[in-house]
Amino acid sequence: MKPCTLTDDGLYPMRVVARLTGLSPDVVRVWQRRYGAVLPTRTDGNARRFTATDVRRLALLKELVDQGHAIMDIARLDEAALLALEAGPEGVSIPDADPCATGSPEHRLVDAYLAAIQRFDASAAADRLALAAALMRPRELVLNVVLPLLREVGERWHAGRLGVAHEHLVTTHVRGVLGTLVRRAAFDRGAERVLVTTPEGHLHEMGALVGAMLAASRGYDVLYLGPSTPEREVASALAESGASLVLLSVVLTPSATELARLAQRLRTLATRVETWLGLPPEHPLAPLVTGVRVLHRFEDLDAALLARRR
Repeated sequence: MKPCTLTDDGLYPMRVVARLTGLSPDVVRVWQRRYGAVLPTRTDGNARRFTATDVRRLALLKELVDQGHAIMDIARLDEAALLALEAGPEGVSIPDADPCATGSPEHRLVDAYLAAIQRFDASAAADRLALAAALMRPRELVLNVVLPLLREVGERWHAGRLGVAHEHLVTTHVRGVLGTLVRRAAFDRGAERVLVTTPEGHLHEMGALVGAMLAASRGYDVLYLGPSTPEREVASALAESGASLVLLSVVLTPSATELARLAQRLRTLATRVETWLGLPPEHPLAPLVTGVRVLHRFEDLDAALLARRR
């Protein structure tokens, strides 16, 4: 299921743009034709398709028009000028579901999203997450929304406030949003290529997806293989792609026998290519993988990726 019914190329159809921005299709068309506010692409059938940048721009323009600015005066301003007009050191604001809510906009977004998940309103939940993805920079989305969201889901699941079906729905939404962002991320010419996956048999891919998104946001050329990639396929992908860094994620603890085998495979991999491994704190694999860089927090991964590029 694609979040907010994205098209296969990761673009937004008009009906979704209208739902996310609060603008009617007629207004979007007028702002495009008369004022050049956005330049959507066209399908073979001449239907408009919008990028996440277009959606973010339209949402910001609507906010400024609601504040009293004339669309004819601001439609062609670049994003920096629009953000300056929007006034606020925090940049683009995330719309609240509850005007009386307290806390940061990101915290309120997570609460509103989970309230929709709790009542199985999948469409409303997906809309809020997709809107955040359109309005926020990818790195800020990951650090300020996705990670707090996943932590909150884990806490509520352990407390019995969310069920397995709720958790699966959240995973589907987050996977869809992050997967789309990773596929569409722009990277610097000549950027280092990073291969991201999980070891064979390890199906929990959220850590790998978040790592891929952080790498993409730092300008790396990311090759995301999805979860549970066999060792021979990793080796083949490395040889063919020229990737010089591998990011792996492991969440669950395997049996003692499998733990030893996995540690050996990772130590061997690290002799061929720089290997970084994301693990929960106190995971028993950490002391067994000499030569592998172990990271326990996404903030540490982000800092390491930034330092590596300098």
